[in-house]
Amino acid sequence: MGLREKQTKLVSLLRSYGSILVAYSGGIDSTFLAVTAKKILGEDHLAVTAVSAIHSGDETRTALTIAGKYNLNHLAIKTGELKDKAFLANPPDRCYHCKSLLWREMKKIAKAKGISAIIDGSTADDKKEYRPGKAASIKYGIKSPLAEAGLTKAEIRSLSKKMGLPNWNAPSNSCLATRIPYGQKITIPELKRIGRAEAPLKKMGFGHLRVRHHGDLARIEIPTAQFNQALKLKNKIIEFLREAGYKFVTLDLAGYQKGCYDDGKKNAKRKT
Repeated sequence: MGLREKQTKLVSLLRSYGSILVAYSGGIDSTFLAVTAKKILGEDHLAVTAVSAIHSGDETRTALTIAGKYNLNHLAIKTGELKDKAFLANPPDRCYHCKSLLWREMKKIAKAKGISAIIDGSTADDKKEYRPGKAASIKYGIKSPLAEAGLTKAEIRSLSKKMGLPNWNAPSNSCLATRIPYGQKITIPELKRIGRAEAPLKKMGFGHLRVRHHGDLARIEIPTAQFNQALKLKNKIIEFLREAGYKFVTLDLAGYQKGCYDDGKKNAKRKT
């Protein structure tokens, strides 16, 4: 199916829902979906952003700024995953517990406002990755129109660029809990430390970045093409990360690895 056909299918899907609540993080996929939903459905849309310590402050600010710029019907809600014992234990299916809490809150909002469908920004590419949160989406009846239309992340970036979306080329992001190895308990101080560590590095030009948390040790993942840049700035990087609370600072020679803790987890069964 060509790109034009995929766009046509997306429009058809959105219209079929009638009214929609968009799970909107401020990332490019959900931004494209929310802006497109408004264009197709007008006022029959609501973009909802989850606000929590598991999300960086920059990510939340981006979501709010873009929502204002495009006059989206927008609601920011505080979520309760940091009070959930199953989530805090950080098992391999952590995302299932997080998404379950999120979808329950969004279903309450949708019901109160008479909205017929909840949609997320999952893409066709996401089917290839370890996504335990997808089981929660299926359980709660969440629609994924971008994936259903067959749109890939590269295609969404291309379309977003043509639309003039300000974050069309922004690096993909994930919640800060993904920086902590499975089985290591998640705490708010650790999440804040990770956020403090990543923020200055992003300002230094390291967009594709993860600071993996191993107690007193920070393991920096960046593309190998930026290793020389990092070595030139090593004193500043060490200074920033020690100010964030890390005693040891390392650069992972394997480079940037999306979902580095997920190796071998794709076919793992979720505990019930």
